[in-house]
Amino acid sequence: MNDLHALLAASEFLFQVIKWAGVAFLGLRLLGSEGVVPLLPQFVVVEMPWPPQYLVLGAVFGVVDFLVMLGYAFLGRQASRMCSPRGVPWLERLCGGVFFILSASLALYRRQG
Repeated sequence: MNDLHALLAASEFLFQVIKWAGVAFLGLRLLGSEGVVPLLPQFVVVEMPWPPQYLVLGAVFGVVDFLVMLGYAFLGRQASRMCSPRGVPWLERLCGGVFFILSASLALYRRQG
């Protein structure tokens, strides 16, 4: 497996060929199937009626999406507070600290091989 990894890391063209071959394989598999069955999540039981399962999936995705958006709204509100005259210095310190950590991680990064 290390040889394949080294070959793909060294050749962008070969990586692209294998990537698009995988896309073509999945596309042909989908076209040769009975419909959307290969794209169903692993926890959908094909033998059971699909509408109730999709309703549950839709509800779960809706709740998860709502919670994520609620978290974004909360973080956005906190960020807007940081943009006040008192919060700007703290925001600058935070961004400076993030950039320092990123630069230190890049400085410590060593390419393998």
